[in-house]
Amino acid sequence: MKKTMQFIFYILISVTMNSCGGNILTGMSDTTSDAALLYEISLLNNAGDFATALTKYGQLTVIEKAKRETKFLLATVYGGLCGFDFFTFVEALSAGSANNLFKILMDAFPASTKASIDNCILAETAILAIDTNVANRTSDENLFLFFIEMAKMGNILNKHFDTDDDGTVDVGLDACSTTDLPNVTDLYAQHMVTGFAQMSINSAAASDSALSGATAGLEGACTLARDTLGQDICAASDVATVTINEQKVLRSLIKENDSIGIGVNCTGDTSACNCP
Repeated sequence: MKKTMQFIFYILISVTMNSCGGNILTGMSDTTSDAALLYEISLLNNAGDFATALTKYGQLTVIEKAKRETKFLLATVYGGLCGFDFFTFVEALSAGSANNLFKILMDAFPASTKASIDNCILAETAILAIDTNVANRTSDENLFLFFIEMAKMGNILNKHFDTDDDGTVDVGLDACSTTDLPNVTDLYAQHMVTGFAQMSINSAAASDSALSGATAGLEGACTLARDTLGQDICAASDVATVTINEQKVLRSLIKENDSIGIGVNCTGDTSACNCP
C-alpha cells in the first residue's frame, strides 16, 4: 500500500502546486521558456486537455525533452490521451475485483479507438525511453508503466471484443483470428503479449493490497503459459521479437474464461479454449 500511496501523493502534490494561488507565470513576458511551458503542460494535464498539452510539449527545447522528469511528463500526457485516469481506474479495479483480469480491463476502457491504443503505446514508449531496464527506473515510473500496460490491453480488448460496450464479448468473434485481433498492420496481438510481460516485469511496483485486483491471477497465468502451454510470454517484452507461438498462447488466455480471460465465445480453461 505504501508505494501506491506515494504515487497518489506525488499526483496530489502536482495538482496542488498547479491549482493554488493562480498561475505564477502570469504577467511574465517570457511564456515560451521551458519553465513556462512545463508549468502550462502540467496545468493542461490537470484540466484533461491532453491534446493541447502535447502541442505545448512539442515546443520544449531538445535539452529539456532529454530530461528524465520531462520524459515522464510526456508519458502522462500520452496516458491521458489513451484514456488512463489514475483514480477512475483504481475504482474500476476495485469494482471489478470479482472478475477475471482481462474482463476488468476490457470494461475499464469503453469506446476505445485505434487512436487511444496508439497513445497507450506512445505512453509506454516514453517510459521505456527513460530506461528499458526495470531496475534502472524508479518505483513511480514502474508503477505508471504497470498501469499503462493495463490501459493498453484494456483498450485493445474493448475495441476488438466489446464494440457495443455492453460488458459482454460480441457474438461471432474468435480470439485466434488475425482479423478479430490483428497482428500485421496493427500489431495488437504482439502488444497484448508485451503488455502482459511488462505487467509481470513491473509487478513489484504494484505488489500492495490496493492493487490486488490487478495482480490477481498474473503469476498463475505466467506459470500456465510457461509450464503448460510452453511459452514464457511473461518475459516477451519486445514487440519486434514476439513469436507466433507466443501470440497463440496469449490469444488462448483471452479466449478462455477460467483464469484471466474473457471467454471469447468459449467456456472453460485453455484445454478447451485454445488457439492451436
